[in-house]
Amino acid sequence: MMRTSVIVPTPRPPRRALLVARKGPAREAIARLLGRVPAEVECAGDPFDATARFAERPADLVVVSLSGWRRRDLGFLGAVRRRGDGTAVLALVPDRHRDLAAAALAAGADAYLPEPPDLGELDAVARRLLSRTPTDPPAVDPALASLASQVGHAVNNPLQVLSLLVEEGGGDPRTARLRDGVRAEAARIRDAVEIVAAYGRLGTATPVRLDVGAVLTERLARFTDAGLLAPAAAVAAHRADAPDPGGPVETRADPAQLREAVDALLRFLAGACGRRPAPLRARARLGRTGRPSVEVSARVEGLRLDEARVQGALGSVLEVDDATRVPYPGLAVVAAVARAHGGTVRTREGRLGTIVTLALPR
Repeated sequence: MMRTSVIVPTPRPPRRALLVARKGPAREAIARLLGRVPAEVECAGDPFDATARFAERPADLVVVSLSGWRRRDLGFLGAVRRRGDGTAVLALVPDRHRDLAAAALAAGADAYLPEPPDLGELDAVARRLLSRTPTDPPAVDPALASLASQVGHAVNNPLQVLSLLVEEGGGDPRTARLRDGVRAEAARIRDAVEIVAAYGRLGTATPVRLDVGAVLTERLARFTDAGLLAPAAAVAAHRADAPDPGGPVETRADPAQLREAVDALLRFLAGACGRRPAPLRARARLGRTGRPSVEVSARVEGLRLDEARVQGALGSVLEVDDATRVPYPGLAVVAAVARAHGGTVRTREGRLGTIVTLALPR
C-alpha cells in the first residue's frame, strides 16, 4: 500500500517595513506596494516619530523619503544602522537633490532610488533588500521594548517642535547660538533614547561560533574613527595563553548581543573618563583560571572607579556626566549579556586604572 505524505509548510512571520515620509498620495502608493511585497507596513511622518517606533519594534526594511528633510534627519539613518544590524535601509532621494544620495549612503542606507520612485523598480529593490534580512528576528522583552518606546515618544515630540522653531529663526546671531544649543541637546537626547532602545532589543541569545577578537577590533576601530577613543589606545585583540598567539579568540555567543555589550563597555569607560578621545585600552583573550572562558576587558588609563560606582553601573542603563550632561551607557547591558550567556562581569584595580572584564564561556 502506497502512503502519501503531505508536508504543511510552517508559515513565515510577516516581514515588517517602516515607511518614513510625509502624508499624501505618494506615501499611500508606496505603502500599498510594500504591503504586496508582502510586508507589514507602518508609517511615520518624521524621523523623531520613526526613531520611537523603531526603538519599540525594529523593522526588516526601512524606506526613508528625503524630500524636504533637513540635515538633522540624516541622523535617523545612522541611528537605524547602529541599532538595527539586520535592517535594510532604502533612501528615496528627490531628483533635484541628487547630492543627498552620497550623504544617505554614508549615513547608513543600503541603496537609494530617485523620488518619486518608479513603482516597478521600487518593488524589485524592496524584495531584494528583504531577501537579505534574517527571517526570524530576535525575541524582544515586551517590558523593555515598551520602556524604550515610552522614552522615545516622551522626548521626540517636544524635540521636533523645538527643532522646527529654532530653524525658522533667521540669521540673528542670538538665534544662531540658540539653534546650536538646541541641536546639541537634541543629539544628547537621541543618544539617550538609543541607549535605552539597545537594552530593550537584547532579546533571547542565539549563540553561534564567532571570533570575539574580531568583534572587539572592529568596534575599537569604529569608535576611534568617531573620535571617541584615542587611536594609539586601540590594542589588537590577542590570545594570551594559547599555543598559537595569532589564532582567533573564539566562543559561542550571540553576535548582536556581543556587539551591544562591547559598545556599552567601551562607551561606559570613555564616558566615566570624561575625556574625548579617551585613552582606552582593550583586549580579548582566553581565560587563565576556572572553567575555559573568553574574556573581553577594557580600561581607561588613570581612571579609578570605586566598587560602589561599578556596582551601581551594573544596574544602570544610562549614566549622565554631571558637568557636560552627556549621556552614556551604564553596565546594565553588559551585565544582561553576561547573564544570557552564563558569563560574568568582573572589575579589578590594575596598575594603570580600573579594568572591567566580560567573561563568556567557551
